[in-house]
Amino acid sequence: MSSSQKLLIVIFVLLLGVQATFTQASTNALGSISETVLPNGLKVIVKKREGGATVAGGLFIRGGVGNSEGTKSGIENLTLMLATEATKKYPRSVLRRELSKFGSFLDGSAGLDYSAISFASTKEGFETTWSIFADSVMAPSLTQGDLEIVKEKLIVGLRQRGVGPDSYLDVMQERYVYAGHPYGQFPAGTVESVKGIEIADVIKKQAELFKGARLVLIVVGDVEPQAVFEKARNAFGTLPKGVDDRKVAQAVTFSKPSVEIEPKDTETTYVRGVFAAPPLGSADYHAMEVAVAILQSRVYQEVRVKRNLSYAPNAEMEDNAANTANIYVTSTSPSEAVAVMLREIETLKTEEVGGDEFSGIPSYFLTTYFVKLETNAAQVVELARYELFGGGWRKSGEFIKKINSVTPSEVKRVASTYMRNIKFLVIGKSSDIDKPLLLNTK
Repeated sequence: MSSSQKLLIVIFVLLLGVQATFTQASTNALGSISETVLPNGLKVIVKKREGGATVAGGLFIRGGVGNSEGTKSGIENLTLMLATEATKKYPRSVLRRELSKFGSFLDGSAGLDYSAISFASTKEGFETTWSIFADSVMAPSLTQGDLEIVKEKLIVGLRQRGVGPDSYLDVMQERYVYAGHPYGQFPAGTVESVKGIEIADVIKKQAELFKGARLVLIVVGDVEPQAVFEKARNAFGTLPKGVDDRKVAQAVTFSKPSVEIEPKDTETTYVRGVFAAPPLGSADYHAMEVAVAILQSRVYQEVRVKRNLSYAPNAEMEDNAANTANIYVTSTSPSEAVAVMLREIETLKTEEVGGDEFSGIPSYFLTTYFVKLETNAAQVVELARYELFGGGWRKSGEFIKKINSVTPSEVKRVASTYMRNIKFLVIGKSSDIDKPLLLNTK
């Protein structure tokens, strides 16, 4: 996301024999952005931020959990983690020594909508960090010994998942809200699935993942775009082109309200109500961002400040390709708290927002937007989201402009369209829940 977009597109052609490479450049409020596409289909995006002390980047793989359908759950995540453990050129001890020398970071992981091998370094450590990063993609060691180490770390984390109430709400959301949807599969897999992954599975998956047509490389920092393009050609130019055969995540279905209760003897009852939300590339996205921000402010005032029913009531919108939003509260009087929140949703549906509450929205988003994107790593992720499922990286320059153009009538419309048929997830005593209240959200 960035402020109002002023595109300055520069197109030039470099002729190398009969081969042409097309590079485009653009400027917005957060820096100059350039792109090129290698002959194998790999897109390279570079944002130059002059004067910065760090460089961050990532090689993103389109698809996310949709890539793992029909395979062992968690294999993509495990493969990328293992790739960053050691490479042919940089054995484990050498890799760690070189990264620590410059305070650099290297990571591989899978997510709902995309996976990535990412890095961050000081400007002085960029050359060494890039070399390690490129080698982790092109020549990872992928040994049995390293596999066992990574599997053990993963399994420890997976066994802790769902231990706390908030974490267990995530598990319930996968089970009930995302039932039958690719998002129902946790990207890191399960204890059982990770245990069953063999080194041969990882080697096969690694060969499948890195096809140029499915890859986007993004680098942000005080670097010269042409130099990064050359590094990308030298490092990744020999990757096969392949095809972009990812499965686009379909919208999550919210055809009727539901309530799922996990009876537990907790001090307070935890409630999350999930509803549909437009994805990043939708025409409704910015109006829904405003609507949820207003709802968040209202439920905080009404539930915490005025009634003291909860310490941290909330409303938020996710940023997934198949998007959702939710209301959340933990309370000793959950039904009373949820009733207040539902009344605020109903007010958004029936009354237009006005006065200072609405006029202050642009300043709120302007502040939070720039704070959110202070680091180069955050800007890498932001460009990736727009490029992979938000209509292209150039649209990241339109965020503030589109937020400022949202009208009260649009807020009312999206609230009526999306804030309905809420799927409630509850952890606590069943006796504390007014189930008919929670089911009355059509």
